[in-house]
Amino acid sequence: MEKIDDTEIDLLLQRAFSSEDPAEIDHIARQVLQADPDNPEAMVLLADSAQEEEDRIKILQKALDIVRSFLPDKEESDRRSLFYDEDEGILYIAILQRLAFSFFTSGDISQSFQMAGELIEIDPEDQTFGKTLYYRCLLEMEDYGSVLSFAEVDENQSPARSHAKAIALFSMYGPSAEATEALWDLFAVGPDIPLFLIGYWGEPDDEYSQESEDFNFSLLFEEAWNQTEPLLRWLTKATFIFSYLTGRLNSDILENMDRLMDDLEIGDPIREQILYVRNEISKLDVTEYHERDLRTIDLLRDLSL
Repeated sequence: MEKIDDTEIDLLLQRAFSSEDPAEIDHIARQVLQADPDNPEAMVLLADSAQEEEDRIKILQKALDIVRSFLPDKEESDRRSLFYDEDEGILYIAILQRLAFSFFTSGDISQSFQMAGELIEIDPEDQTFGKTLYYRCLLEMEDYGSVLSFAEVDENQSPARSHAKAIALFSMYGPSAEATEALWDLFAVGPDIPLFLIGYWGEPDDEYSQESEDFNFSLLFEEAWNQTEPLLRWLTKATFIFSYLTGRLNSDILENMDRLMDDLEIGDPIREQILYVRNEISKLDVTEYHERDLRTIDLLRDLSL
């Protein structure tokens, strides 16, 4: 095989990272690794195309060790700046994040949780999914007290924080007033996510849209919401009520709304409240859907589910 110099390797890697063809990406990754067996970027590409989680973890672990060896020693207070000032630091974060999710998928929650914690430590602006995975690991470990403690100090009002907090409160106290408040909060930060979680909406066609981002989040939290039937029913009730009031349900569902409410055990007091909220929403002169959603959530906060 003809020797490839560093410039050619860089061009090959650029082509691979911009490609959407898995076969081409895999071919380039292997071509680069033949010339440079310790190239961590090529390892990332190879890991992304691996079919088995075990293979992906082995490749990423090796890549992480290689990049870690490049990083200069830093004091604890300097670690954050390192990973935003150095190319190796950005690569380290990318590998660490992939590896953390791979460990979670493979069932090694302890390793995943540890790596999620490291991502949080070195990511001051929440540019990674470190917190999202951290919350998800806590839920998987059923450490609901830690979920609430972490949410208390977490200033980022993210879907992960909102969903984890609602699940934790319901799991500890049932459909209490505090839990219900947290439930409505999650619609404010991601109004469409619950529709993916309960399976009402399927996978979006555009993989780079907000809908796709919401769908991918729902895949990560789906099992957490499905851990008990009462928890899932609680979410389902709120989702259909909110979606009904904000025009997210199709005509077939709307025609059978009474039967759906019967199936979900939504009694007369709640139905009367829903009619009241619907009437109030109809009076609004709102052109922005987000504004309508937030007003609907405010009106639903006193609704006991």
